[in-house]
Amino acid sequence: MSHTTTEQRRHLESLPRADLERFQLERLNSLLDRVLPANQFYAQKLARVKRPVESLAELADWPCTFKEELLGHARDGDTVANLTWPLTKYSRFHQTSGTTGRPMVVLDTPDDWQWVLQCWEYVLDAAGITSDDRVLMAFSFGPHIGFWGAYEAMSARGALVIPSGGMSSLQRLELARNHSPTVLCCTPSYALHLAEVGGEHDIDVSQLVSGSSFWPASPAARSRPCGNESIRLSMPRFTIIAERPKSAPGATAIRRATVCTSSKASISLNSWRWAWERRPARAKRRSS
Repeated sequence: MSHTTTEQRRHLESLPRADLERFQLERLNSLLDRVLPANQFYAQKLARVKRPVESLAELADWPCTFKEELLGHARDGDTVANLTWPLTKYSRFHQTSGTTGRPMVVLDTPDDWQWVLQCWEYVLDAAGITSDDRVLMAFSFGPHIGFWGAYEAMSARGALVIPSGGMSSLQRLELARNHSPTVLCCTPSYALHLAEVGGEHDIDVSQLVSGSSFWPASPAARSRPCGNESIRLSMPRFTIIAERPKSAPGATAIRRATVCTSSKASISLNSWRWAWERRPARAKRRSS
């Protein structure tokens, strides 16, 4: 998969709506040609879908895919239910957190992973991260995909990436104090926890990070009660609201990402790698 330059990304962001839809449809139909019928799960799921897709409005009639379906279809001994290629073609293993049920495995081929890193390029552009930055990654080295995508994308951009897997919160604060990162990458709740731990040891987290905090997770409150006081973070914030859904057709599927900057109170939709659909908060499950 070819690498996109900064100029190419800005060009895609400035496409008129009609040109953008043609671009999305071209990518979608190309994707369907690649993964169907090799992906048995989606070959059955999308058997009644008219192809080629001629309008994004047709997606409203597509059957929804739910996590339970993917978990339920995996046979004993299978790693994942909706593989498109033989298992030997995949080189990346990730899985969901399991906070709402059994973790679901997601595999990526080398081409898929380059696609993930390209999507992160848009995120890093919006966050203003450059090769001059020093990024403290306050994550463990588990199978969570958000960490790995951010870590490798920032490294590829030339930023100095500081890992802190396996370290305690206090050790991470000491690491930040010694190496002066310009970016803190962690979840919103953990940023607040770091501030809480820092307060217990007379360490001001806002003074340790000279640039912005970068939080790839759901938006969280800026403060958290702690005893009789309230801990607050005043660092500029950049948040990823959502990443790719794990129910997409094949590893190289339609995925989602929303980014926002708290300073501008705006949301940027990556329409050049996703097809967006506005749905009610609780979508009704439709039979396929």
